[in-house]
Amino acid sequence: MDCASEVELMLADKCGFRGEEIMFSSNETTASEYELARKLGAIINLDDITHINFLDRLVGIPPLICCRYNPGGHFALGNTIMDHPCDAKYGMTPEQIRRAISGCRSWAPRNSACYAFLVSGAMTNKYYPALAEIMFKKAVQLHKETGATFKFINLSGGIGIPYEPEQKANNIAVIGEGCAGPSRRLWCPLAWATPPSTPSWAVSCLDPTDAWLPRRSTRNIPIKNTSVWMPAPLI
Repeated sequence: MDCASEVELMLADKCGFRGEEIMFSSNETTASEYELARKLGAIINLDDITHINFLDRLVGIPPLICCRYNPGGHFALGNTIMDHPCDAKYGMTPEQIRRAISGCRSWAPRNSACYAFLVSGAMTNKYYPALAEIMFKKAVQLHKETGATFKFINLSGGIGIPYEPEQKANNIAVIGEGCAGPSRRLWCPLAWATPPSTPSWAVSCLDPTDAWLPRRSTRNIPIKNTSVWMPAPLI
């Protein structure tokens, strides 16, 4: 369950999600939000390198820590809802994420993870495979530079649905196979690598009547699992 606020953490808890079944990704994060995420055993995704010391002073660095990556540049696939990475305030630059992963390892976490959210509600089969290529390459590079091992890569952004009659729906099987290519080529050769990616496919959980369907599904996806985002204002 992908959460971005204290209320969403509460909802995830009430829905019966436990521990690492919950992913907490927040931008302007309060002490109470980090405290609740840590209490629930959620995977904490750090949006900014300055959050590391704040989190450590508050509740300590957990055994598994995730960092949000912003590769910079222009990302032409999908849409510009999230703006181009070079102009976005979210996530860590290539140099910052190297320092963050290296710094977090000094607090002896057992595993690291990476997260990226470059496009929201993508209406193309090409976004996730392109993002997978970027993220798996970065994880391999970070492993070589810092020695960190990665438990998973979170490919975030959401698969869009066709709002207009002329729009063509995304093909989940094509997207999944497209992500499997970089996984097999870049990730699987690493001795320590676990099943690699956890895509966040929120918008595609909408049916044609725009009703939210909060459930997990792994059908037709040749990668480990998926996560569902339940924003509090829509529940």
